[in-house]
Amino acid sequence: MVRLTPDLIRASPQFVNPIKDRELDLRGHKIALIESLGVTGDSFDTIDFSDNEVTRLEAGSFPTLQRLQNLYLNNNRLQYIDQNVAVNVPNLKCLILTNNYFKELEQLQVLRHFENLETLSLVDNAVTRKENYRLYVVSLLPRLKYLDFQKIKQQERERAQIYGKDRDKEPKSNTFTPGSAMDQDVEPVQTLSKEDIQKIKDLITNANTIQEVNRYQEALNQGKMPKDL
Repeated sequence: MVRLTPDLIRASPQFVNPIKDRELDLRGHKIALIESLGVTGDSFDTIDFSDNEVTRLEAGSFPTLQRLQNLYLNNNRLQYIDQNVAVNVPNLKCLILTNNYFKELEQLQVLRHFENLETLSLVDNAVTRKENYRLYVVSLLPRLKYLDFQKIKQQERERAQIYGKDRDKEPKSNTFTPGSAMDQDVEPVQTLSKEDIQKIKDLITNANTIQEVNRYQEALNQGKMPKDL
């Protein structure tokens, strides 16, 4: 593995590309960790990290780069992006993630923080084979124009909006931890005294099984004391 040092950045090709953007070429160095970008002085529109070994995009890897609009990371091993990366590259419009290791739709949820993204490629990632993949991604990124090098049509955008609203309405699964309080703010039917309500809430807090939690929560919602009290 090669470390991305200030010296390597300074020695790498820097040029004006055919679309008149100033570009930094860091392709093919077997870089595993992105670092030292502060030395660029925020002077590039495009940075190309293609053909490296990067597995994660961490917020600490990116200083504030207001000028950066295009980030190429095809042919790496990426499977995680910190949401705060979007804060540090607020004007990013093009993100190329072709041939990386994204497998689940949940891994893409972070993309919603890249509010100005117009072009995104996830070609040759396993996640593209997931059901409703395109609708999911388009619903996250209302300004996106091209996904996997295919233009997003108005009909698809409208379907994605509906899909996103329906997804947001789906009930979230609860993870139960014995001893934790659940739904403490549920407003019960007021046939119980304040003392009885507090007793039931205490039982929920001190429950040891999900069955006990469900039973006490149902009693609270119905405004009835549990039979064992």
